[in-house]
Amino acid sequence: MSTSGSGIDFLVGYVEAEGALAEVVSEGAVLVLPQELRTALDLPEEIGLTADPETAREDGFLLVTAGHPLLMTAARSVLERGDVGCSSLPRPVGLPPTPSALEERAREQIHPDHGRIDVAGTPEATNVMVLRVGALLTYSVSIDERVQELEEVWVFADSGRTVPTELSERLRTRALEPGVRPGIGAPNGAAVAGAHDLLCAAAGRRVDELARQTSSRLHGQLEVVDDYYGRVLSSIDERLQRASSDRVTMLTEQADATKREWTRRRSEVADDLTPSFEVKPFRLHLVAVPSYAVQAAVRRGPRTYSLPLSYVPILSSYLPPQCPSCGSQAILVAGKDQLGCRTCMVSAPFTGAVVPEQVEAGESVQARPDGAEDMQKTDNPDDGVETTPVPAVRRPPDRAATGAQTRARATPRRSTGRVTPKGSLNRAQGNQSGARVAMSFWSSVRSGELRPRDAVPNSPMRALLRLYGALGPAFVIGVGDVGRITGITVSPVLESPDGYSTVGELQRSGEQDAPFALFWRPGSRSNLLEVEGFPLEHIGPLLARRDEYGTICRRRYSEFLAPPPVPVIELDPTAGVLLQRAALFGGLGYATRCMAAWWSVTEGADVGGPSIDHFDAAAAAAIESVVSKRLDMRITVPALAERYECSVDSVRRHLKLLHPIVRQFTNLRW
Repeated sequence: MSTSGSGIDFLVGYVEAEGALAEVVSEGAVLVLPQELRTALDLPEEIGLTADPETAREDGFLLVTAGHPLLMTAARSVLERGDVGCSSLPRPVGLPPTPSALEERAREQIHPDHGRIDVAGTPEATNVMVLRVGALLTYSVSIDERVQELEEVWVFADSGRTVPTELSERLRTRALEPGVRPGIGAPNGAAVAGAHDLLCAAAGRRVDELARQTSSRLHGQLEVVDDYYGRVLSSIDERLQRASSDRVTMLTEQADATKREWTRRRSEVADDLTPSFEVKPFRLHLVAVPSYAVQAAVRRGPRTYSLPLSYVPILSSYLPPQCPSCGSQAILVAGKDQLGCRTCMVSAPFTGAVVPEQVEAGESVQARPDGAEDMQKTDNPDDGVETTPVPAVRRPPDRAATGAQTRARATPRRSTGRVTPKGSLNRAQGNQSGARVAMSFWSSVRSGELRPRDAVPNSPMRALLRLYGALGPAFVIGVGDVGRITGITVSPVLESPDGYSTVGELQRSGEQDAPFALFWRPGSRSNLLEVEGFPLEHIGPLLARRDEYGTICRRRYSEFLAPPPVPVIELDPTAGVLLQRAALFGGLGYATRCMAAWWSVTEGADVGGPSIDHFDAAAAAAIESVVSKRLDMRITVPALAERYECSVDSVRRHLKLLHPIVRQFTNLRW
């Protein structure tokens, strides 16, 4: 049964599963129904279905479009019955991969810290069991608005862990054999519970999005309620002031009753306009995926640690290995006594202390959250001999480095004051200072000690700290609770003529790591330039595109393209609109660049800039035009004028005024 096409496709699959005959024709489909199905659907024995109104009017076909009762009846029947089954992906024909080929692939894909991976023995043919769970999510947007959406998750049947996206997409499009191979049992309860949790998490994110969309309606309704009951209480209060003693008690009770009714009515309006969701699972598919069990070992000098791997031919790669200690999929670390991951091998609380003083040139730095000098012995996996102790290498996961590190490599800079030596840095000093700067920076964020004076004047960091104080950098990278930060990983410093940059990840208890890129300058106390949660130079131009690529990119980074938090300072009317609309378009990091440009031209320019006494939409659009051009975002003036609801000519007039001003500010990230 297929539900991925039109309503006609769904009905054809449904009636065929019920024993009917169906023929797909150019107009739609022709069905021949058995007696039971005719009775259930209240249809004749033979009927034609079409989605084209002209065909329905001229040829006598039944017009079936979204919301048709026939579709609703069939869908209700499928949901009540459920879609449960087992299937298998055909095993590839040919000889299994050789141990040497598997070892080469393992070394390309898996990079344990302080160790090298080896493969021993012949791979054993087996199956990885995958669970596909689908559910109908019903969202109650208001008392009379409901939205229904289909959501699917793929998890491993033995653990409930999420299946890699590439594998789930391959399985979704491949032809599967019905039935399951002998010796394979049903999924365990943990896997089903894990899938249900993922569905609820997806529904929760959708509810948050709907709540943001309906918040203006809710506030409007609450204002109406408050206005009405406020006037009623004001009237009662006026009568109380003029009332005789025998009426005071009655009016006081009336006021109390009005206040209770006011509270009840506010709660009722909030319940009516607060989105909620309901999860109704209907699909449970168990899929056997051919794989090879590979016995590998991580070697650190003379010590070896066993590491079982699963090689999946359909992907030509391994599934992400689990940590033997905690079961997570963080990068593995070959310790002195055990094989673990970066999460379980470092458990001390985050204090923001600096890293060890001695850093070898060319090494990454492990920024220990407890500030202790992690002087572990480094093993040479080629000869098995332990060498002189050096600081442990620690690199952030690939997903942080792919975007932020690539973009930082093109335009490196920056530093966090107070801990950076003056003057230029050689490579070894840069790595050490970069780790120390990052540790000191996030420690100051967590403790609330970061101040605007720590940032370069007119820089995005200065604007961010003015807007939100020390918590501003956490907002930019999507960290809501800085108290959950437990550690940090950083990469080597990247240098450019105007500064330095370092990328890394914040580790958080119970949540995914949060990648960041920090930009700074050496040599002065006020030397911070900017912090980013995703690489603006690379992602910004994609966000501005109006084609399919732009849509995909905006969907991928949707968590960053949200309304900004409420600033801790009062903004002038134009700045408030600029912050809101720029954050929705390009994220808070992009918006802080716009705010830095706005304050630079309104407060620090020698020539006259835009007025801050009244709202000027064209001035806000012109500021964003300047910022977007420096990011090569290719946003046209007409597009900005449309978004800010002003004329094209007014934006261009402001641009003529701004260009001589912004030339005074260079290398400030906007």
